[in-house]
Amino acid sequence: MIEKNFSIDEAIGFGWKKMTENLGFFIILILIVFIISFFFSTFASLFEEKLPSLSLIFNIGSILFSVFMNIVFIRVALNIYDGDRGLIPDILSLSLPLFFKFLLANVLYFLIVIAGFILFIVPGFYFMVKYQFVLYLVVDKGMDVIPAFNMSSEITKGIRWRLFLFDLLTGLILLIGVLIIFVGYLVAFPIVLIASIHVYRKLYSQTGISISTDNPFQAPTTAG
Repeated sequence: MIEKNFSIDEAIGFGWKKMTENLGFFIILILIVFIISFFFSTFASLFEEKLPSLSLIFNIGSILFSVFMNIVFIRVALNIYDGDRGLIPDILSLSLPLFFKFLLANVLYFLIVIAGFILFIVPGFYFMVKYQFVLYLVVDKGMDVIPAFNMSSEITKGIRWRLFLFDLLTGLILLIGVLIIFVGYLVAFPIVLIASIHVYRKLYSQTGISISTDNPFQAPTTAG
C-alpha cells in the first residue's frame, strides 16, 4: 500500500502560480458572481415585507445560483490543474443530474459537519476533513453522493492530520484576503481553490482506486 503524502508548500505554491496565470479570468468571474448575488439579495430584501412570496423566490434563486457557481469554480480549477484553457465550453456543459447531485452532497456534507460540531466540536472537524473531497468527486468523476462520501473517506485516510493543517493554513489565507478588503479575496480565493484541487488530485492518485470511465456514476472499485 502506498503511503499517502503531499507537500503543503508545494500545493500553496502551485495555487499561487496558477492564480497569477489566470488572475484576470478569476477577477471577472468573481465580480460577475458578486453582481448577480447582490441582485438576488437586494430584491429579496426589497420584497421581504410587502411581497414575501416574491422575496422567497429571490432567496431560492440566490441559493441555486450559489450552488451553480460552486460547480463552476470547481470545474474551472480542475481545468486549470489539467492545463486546459478551454474553460467556457466545459462550464456550459453542466447537466441537471450533476446539479442536483452536487446540491444533495452539499446539504448532506453540511448536516454531517454541523452534527459533528454539536457533538463536542471535535467530531465536526473530523467529518469536515474526512469528507472534504466529496464535492470535488461529484464534479470531477460524476459520482453519486454516497459513493463520493465513501471515496473521500478513502482518499483522506491516514493523512487527516496533515489535511487539517492544510485546511487551517488555507482558512488563514482566506481570512487575510477578506481582511484586505475585497481585493485580497480576489487573490486568496483562487490560490486556496487551486491548491485544494492539487491536494485532492495528488491524494486521489495515491489511493490505488479507480473509477470506470465508461460509467462515471458507479461506485469506486479497487484497481487490479
